[in-house]
Amino acid sequence: MKMFSIVLTLLIFIAMGSSASTTDISDFELKDGRVFKGGVAFDSHVNKVPFEIEGPIRYWSVLGPDTSDSVTEAETGVWFFASDGTSVTFVRAENCQEVFFSPDGGRFVLSSGGDYRPEMSYEVYGEATEKILEFDGVRGQLAWFDPVRFVATRIDDAREEGSEAYNLRTSLRLSVVMYDAAMRETTVLKEATNTQNFWFPEVTPDGSAVAITEDSVKSAKDWDDEDKIERREIRIEIPQMPPMKTAGSATTPTTAPAQSSGGSANNSLREQANELLNLINAERKKVGAPALRIDETLQRAANRRASELITKYSHDRPDGRAYHTVFAEFNLTPQTSAENIAWRSGKNNTGMAAFNKTFMDSTGHRTNMLNRDYSTIGLGIAQAGDRYYVVELFADNSIATEW
Repeated sequence: MKMFSIVLTLLIFIAMGSSASTTDISDFELKDGRVFKGGVAFDSHVNKVPFEIEGPIRYWSVLGPDTSDSVTEAETGVWFFASDGTSVTFVRAENCQEVFFSPDGGRFVLSSGGDYRPEMSYEVYGEATEKILEFDGVRGQLAWFDPVRFVATRIDDAREEGSEAYNLRTSLRLSVVMYDAAMRETTVLKEATNTQNFWFPEVTPDGSAVAITEDSVKSAKDWDDEDKIERREIRIEIPQMPPMKTAGSATTPTTAPAQSSGGSANNSLREQANELLNLINAERKKVGAPALRIDETLQRAANRRASELITKYSHDRPDGRAYHTVFAEFNLTPQTSAENIAWRSGKNNTGMAAFNKTFMDSTGHRTNMLNRDYSTIGLGIAQAGDRYYVVELFADNSIATEW
C-alpha cells in the first residue's frame, strides 16, 4: 500500500466559456505597486509580466482571504492589470503560484498548488480567457516556444511499483508533452513507461528542440533502488508548423488582392476582406469610433504578412524581424500601428464573422480594433489547405491611399 494518494486530472478538455465571474473588474486597480478596491489596499504581491511578452497585460496579482478580509469568494483568484493600472481581466483560481504567458500575451497557463509541493495543477486559458485544458504537472516545468504551443512535464499516473516513501522522481509516471492551444491538440514527445520517466528541463535557445532528462531502470521493481536508476540527457526536435498540404502536394497560399483580379478565388477573398471590414466598422460604430477604410498599399503589406503566417504563426516574421518591418518594404511610415493575427480551420469555422468574434473576444485584439487613433486598415487573408489566416494591420492617418 502506498503511503501517498494522488488524484490526477488527465488532460481533460473542459467546455466552460469565460471563467470570469459577475465581479465588476473595474472596481479594482493597481496604484503605487499595490492592488486597490475603492480606497482599500490589499496585501498581495504584484508580479510584473516580462518585458518581452506582448499584449495589454503588464501585471498580475493573486487575491484571496489571506490578502484581505474584504476579499470575497467571488473575487478570489488572479487579477490582471494594464500598464496604467486598470483591470484587464480576472480568473477565478485558488493557490495560484505562477502564470506562464505565451509570447504574444494572448494565452496563458496558471500553475496552482501548495507552496512547497512539486506537483502542480495547470490550467490553460485561451484568447477569450476561457479555460480550455487542465492537467497535472511538475512545478516550473512548462515553457511556451511560440504564440500557440508550449511543452511541459505531465504527471500521467502513480507507479504501481516503486519507492514506498514518496519521491517525485520514482513514484510517478512522468511524460513530456506539447500542447497546441489553437488546435487544442496534445502531442506526446516522450511518454513514460514502466521503466522510463521523462523530464522537461528547457527549450533550446533557438526554440527548435527540447532538452529532456530521461530516468530509466532495467526492471520496474528497481525504482526502489536509487543506485539502479540511470539518467541521460536527450534532445527532441519540436514539430514545426509547415504550410498545409492537400492531395499530397504543397499548397500555394492564395491571398486577398489589393486590386481587382479575374480569379474567382481571389475575388472571393476580396469579398471576405470587405465583409470583415464591415464587421469591424459595425463594432466601432457601437462605441462611437469613426469607420476605418482599407488602404491599398497597407492591404498589400497585410497580404504579405498573412502569407508569412503559414510559415511562422507569430507577430515576428519568418526571418525573426518584428511585424512592423513590413511597412518599410512598401514605403509606408505610419506613426502608430498595430497588428492582429488569427487562424482557423474547418468548413464551418472560417467565416469572417467567426474571425471577428475571435478578435472581439480578446481584450488586446479588441482594443486595437476600436482604437480611435487608427483610421486605415489592411486586411490580409491567406488560405492554405483548409486553414485560413487573417491579418489586420492598423495604421494612423499618415498613410492615405484608397483601396
